Amino acid sequence: MPTFDSLRTGLKWIRAISSYLTWARDETARGSGRVQAGDINIFYKWFGFGEPLLLLHGGFTVIEGWVAQIPALSHSNLLIAMDSRGHGRTTLGTAGLTYRQMGRDAAALLDILHTGPVTVVGSSDGGNAALGLAVERPDLVKGLVLMGTSLNLENCIADKRATTEEFLSPWSPELISLSWIRGLINPEKDSRNRFIDQMRKLWTEPSDVRLEDLSAVKAPTLIIAGDRDEFLALPGDPLAVFQELYDAIPGAKMTVVPGGSHGLNIERAATVNRLIRDFISEPYGKVAPEIAPPPPPSRSIAARFASLLSTCAREMNR
Repeated sequence: MPTFDSLRTGLKWIRAISSYLTWARDETARGSGRVQAGDINIFYKWFGFGEPLLLLHGGFTVIEGWVAQIPALSHSNLLIAMDSRGHGRTTLGTAGLTYRQMGRDAAALLDILHTGPVTVVGSSDGGNAALGLAVERPDLVKGLVLMGTSLNLENCIADKRATTEEFLSPWSPELISLSWIRGLINPEKDSRNRFIDQMRKLWTEPSDVRLEDLSAVKAPTLIIAGDRDEFLALPGDPLAVFQELYDAIPGAKMTVVPGGSHGLNIERAATVNRLIRDFISEPYGKVAPEIAPPPPPSRSIAARFASLLSTCAREMNR
């Protein structure tokens, strides 16, 4: 990602996290818990009341990856957010990181909480895990909202190999920052290298959820695509990967956010929140993109971001 775009993204994360931390200090209708689900111990949080939504975050992130959605959506919905296998405060276990397994993990949490069918909102790996859940346990999935999601490694990650390897490099600033946060909060302090190895396999080996499996998905599905997704938008045809997913899921809808990157839920939070609300309103109705230019970048990001990481880590340990 170019430096200018990285700075702009960093500013939006700072704003989203700062807003969330301010909201969280005054919010009383929330809680957290742990459940033993097979070989892992899952950490989860819940917010608000109403129609249940399950939030599944992207790779290397945590529940707080939804900081731009939680305050906005908890006014009208019960939000259930979990740290995925090996991520954040959830243990890695022995079964291995695959999208079907991550779907089974989510199903175990929903079964324990007795939620019944939920709308599942997934970003990046969380979207793939949502598809794993829909394939493994369709009885628990009322609807799907997918962002930055693709199952076809041959079409996306092979072409974006350099971007992926740059992120997974031991000297990657993103990986260092995210690993540092994970090290502060994960109960398995010696699992870092094993976790990164499994994430590398997850991102570079064929998925155990195949495109042909998606023909069985009956839940209403909304695909939110960004045409500047740095991991998935292919040169010459930036929507090809998303179109492929759209074609594979019967009755799916797709909305394109012009200029949207892989971090749509943070960078275009107002748009994403509106699309989710429109989708879950009966009868999973019409959605359309909101076209708006991003705000200008800040010139004082670095110091604010370093301070914010420490504050965020303290909040996540609450």
